[in-house]
Amino acid sequence: MKILVSDDQIDVLEAIRLLLKGAGHQTETVESPKAALAAAERGRFDLVLMDMNYSRDTTSGDEGLALLDSMLKRDGSVPVVVMTAWSSVDLAVEAMRRGAVDFIQKPWDNARLLATIEKQASRSSERKNSKSELEIARHVQQRLLPQHAQTLRTVTFGGRCLPAREIGGDYFDFLDMGAGRLGVLLADVSGKGVPGALLTANLQASFRSQLELGVKNPRALLVSVNKLFHESTPAEYFATMFFAEYRDQNRELRYINWRHGAVFFAATAVTLLAVVLGLRLVG
Repeated sequence: MKILVSDDQIDVLEAIRLLLKGAGHQTETVESPKAALAAAERGRFDLVLMDMNYSRDTTSGDEGLALLDSMLKRDGSVPVVVMTAWSSVDLAVEAMRRGAVDFIQKPWDNARLLATIEKQASRSSERKNSKSELEIARHVQQRLLPQHAQTLRTVTFGGRCLPAREIGGDYFDFLDMGAGRLGVLLADVSGKGVPGALLTANLQASFRSQLELGVKNPRALLVSVNKLFHESTPAEYFATMFFAEYRDQNRELRYINWRHGAVFFAATAVTLLAVVLGLRLVG
C-alpha cells in the first residue's frame, strides 16, 4: 500500500516509516496538517495514518479532527487511521464518528499497528474489486438500453437513464413493432445495485422474447411477460411497468399502466406526450 503518515514528531515518523517499509508498504511522511493536505493533493494514497495533536502541549485533538474532516471531504474513499494517546479514548471515538476507520493508541504496539494496516489493505483490495465489478455491470446494463434517438414520420424519440447508484433497477426501451408502430416501455424493478440490474436484464429478456405477441395484442404481451417474470423471480421481488404503442399513421397512442407508480404518474406522462405531440389517446 501507499501510505501517508502525518505526525509532528520526527522520531515517530521515522519509526513508522521503517516499520511499514519492512512490511512491504511505501510511505510518505509529513509533519503538519497543511503538509498532509498538500501531499494528498499531489498524489493518491491507499491509506492515511495521522496523529490528532500537532501543537506542543495541546491534547484537544482539534487540529487532527479538522485535518480528518478535510481529508474525508476531499476523498471519502481513502481510509484514515488516527493515532491518539492512551488517555484520549473519547477523541478516538469522535474521530471514528466523523469517518475514521480505526485508531492506534500511542505508544503503539508494532504488531497491532501492522495488523490494523493489513486489515485496511485487505478491505481496500475488496473495495477495488467490487468497484471494478460494478463498473462492468454498469457498462453492460447501459448497453441493454437504447443507444440512439430514432425517428418516425411524425415523431423523434430518445431516452436517457441516470441511476441513483452505479447500477439500478430502472429500465426503458423502444421496440420496433413494424408498419410505423413504436413500442415505448418504462419499467422499474424492485431493488438497487447488482440484484436490481439482474432483474432488469431478466425483465428485458422476458419482454423481448414475447415481442411478436405484442405486435398482435399488447395486453396479451404484458400478461405473458408477467407470467414469465413471476415464475423466474423470487416472491419478494416485483416490477412495475408503463407500456405504450404509438401509431405513426394516425398519431395514436395506446397505453397500459402495469402498476407503475400511482395512477397520477401514468396520467401525467401520457398527458405530457399528448400535449407535446398532439396525440389521440386510447387507454
